Amino acid sequence: LETSPFRVLERLPLSRPPVPGTLVMLQQHSMGAVAMRDPGGLGDAVSVFATRPPEALFEIPVPGGVRSLAFERGGEFLYVACAEGNNVAIVDLARRRVVDLLHMPGRPCFLMTDPTARRVWAACERVGHVALIDVWTQETVKRVFAPGLDGAGNRPVCSLDGRLVAIPESGNPCVSLVDAGTM
Repeated sequence: LETSPFRVLERLPLSRPPVPGTLVMLQQHSMGAVAMRDPGGLGDAVSVFATRPPEALFEIPVPGGVRSLAFERGGEFLYVACAEGNNVAIVDLARRRVVDLLHMPGRPCFLMTDPTARRVWAACERVGHVALIDVWTQETVKRVFAPGLDGAGNRPVCSLDGRLVAIPESGNPCVSLVDAGTM
């Protein structure tokens, strides 16, 4: 049994408190991001940081109500679920700014990049659907109806090959299995 203690490599200061559940990492590109919200009215922002070596890189202001983040696997874009405007903001990390807003019919509560690196799934509460965003065209290409979907933390998961998505529906209660291979 190893008894050597863990050690903190670095403490990266944030300008605002982090939003719970929004921390994401893209280890193959040695980067991470976390959403921040200021109760004093500064608005929402995303802090992007490097993990090797550890350092804060930059902050990007984003539309309000951030609930979830997801990196595009190539490390070029960050997707931001913005509940206040029913949008998914697309952040170009090289340009360090929001380059597009994809309108969702419901409040996006969770984002997930599938293992194929071609798609981002956006779970939207209130209307009970999951939208499929093509990372190459930056467009919503499909929607899957999941009437019992809510933002209570029951997050969809994707199989390792990207062909199956399981969507927990608290309101029904059930788990919808979606064949993502044909989407």
